[in-house]
Parts: sequence; structure tokens; C-alpha cells
Amino acid sequence: HGCVYVKRNAKVELDTLRKRMSKIKQGGLPVWLVIFPEGTRYSLDNNNEAIQRSKMFSDKRGLVPFEHVLYPRSGATVAALDVLRANLDAVYDVTVMYSDTYDNENQRRLSAPSMPEYCEGKSSSLHLHIKRIPINNIPLSVEQVSSWLYDRFVEKDRILGQFYEYAQSSSFKSSDIIIDETDRPLRVTLPLKETFFACTFISMATAPFLLTSQGRQMYWKIWAFGTPICYLWMKLFSKAR
Repeated sequence: HGCVYVKRNAKVELDTLRKRMSKIKQGGLPVWLVIFPEGTRYSLDNNNEAIQRSKMFSDKRGLVPFEHVLYPRSGATVAALDVLRANLDAVYDVTVMYSDTYDNENQRRLSAPSMPEYCEGKSSSLHLHIKRIPINNIPLSVEQVSSWLYDRFVEKDRILGQFYEYAQSSSFKSSDIIIDETDRPLRVTLPLKETFFACTFISMATAPFLLTSQGRQMYWKIWAFGTPICYLWMKLFSKAR
């Protein structure tokens, strides 16, 4: 597990980013590379400034502003495809939709839950739309990749628009959203047996830290000193400037 951190509004030196990608290629290990072209969370409550900047960015280019996503920045995607294309067989376009994120009373979308909120059950179900795109179907030039990525986000915006439209109905089902004729919606549940042993192991591993005074001292020291050290490590070795 590793990360290459970039700032959404910074002029990233793509050569530096490509070097990070080259290390992945040279390592020779199978990897899943996850890219977030939006660069930040879409949140009307906590990140409205980014939403307004995204709309201004679209206006400057004579494009229709998105309603449910931010304008994608293509730099990292272009760099990744440029370096890793020969090692890829496909790109998976994933759109994530959380239940219980629409306020019917005020007719407005709510922010997606944070990780702690999701673990607390504040979103009862998760809806995923996954499209596999063979690498040979993705264009080569920078301009074409940028246009292709924009088109993918046009589709994401449409999917999310349908989701929130149908989410206003109490009888909403994932199968109500029609993406194309090849869609085969699947309902997946997570049985207790799939999580019981993992939860038991984590609880048993954590218990000694919480039930003894020495363990508690070690626990808070790990958090107090480990967290800033990790941030420093990522800043020095993982961040593309």
C-alpha cells in the first residue's frame, strides 16, 4: 500500500509523478492503482468552495457544469496511462452511491458519510456502478484522454442524478436505475460469518492495549508519535510536488 499525494489546484510536475509510476512498474508486482480525478470530496456542507470552483472551471471552457461531481483533473490519469499502459489490461470506472444521503424534507443532497459514520451504520446500503473499460478502448494522446475522462464524468453525473431522483422514493431499488441494456444489477449482502473472525481477531489484538495500564500507555504513544511520523514520511517520500 502506498500513495502519491497531489494537490487538486497545484501545477504538479508530471515528470515527478511519472517517476512514482515508474517505480510501480519497475517493482514488477501486481498492483491496483486507484486514481481520484476529482481530487477532493464533493460536499455541499464542508467543501462548497471546491464545487463553485469546479463550476467556474466548466464555464470557462464553455461546458455544462456538473451537478453531482467535480470537474475531473486529468494530469494524474494521463501520467499513469502514459507510464503503465503496457502493464494494464483495463481501467475500472467506479461510481459510489450511499443510501440515506438525500434530505426529502428540504429536497437536497447530503454529504456522503465519513468512514467512522459509515461504520456506525449511518448509511444502510452502498450502491456501486462498475464499468470495465479495456485498455485498447482508451485513447493515446493527452487531449483525447482528457476528453475521454470528461465523458466518463458526464456519465457519472447522469448516474448520480438518477440515483438521487429515485432515492426520493421510499420504494427505491438499485434496479430502477437503467444505465444501459447490458447492465445486470446485483444485490450483495455481507453475512456475519464473513466478518465475525476478523472482528474477533482485531478485538483480541486490541484488548491487551486497552485493559492494562502499560498497554494504554503504549497505545496513546503509538497514536501520538506514530501519526506525525507517518505524515512526515508521506510528505518526504510520497508526495508529488
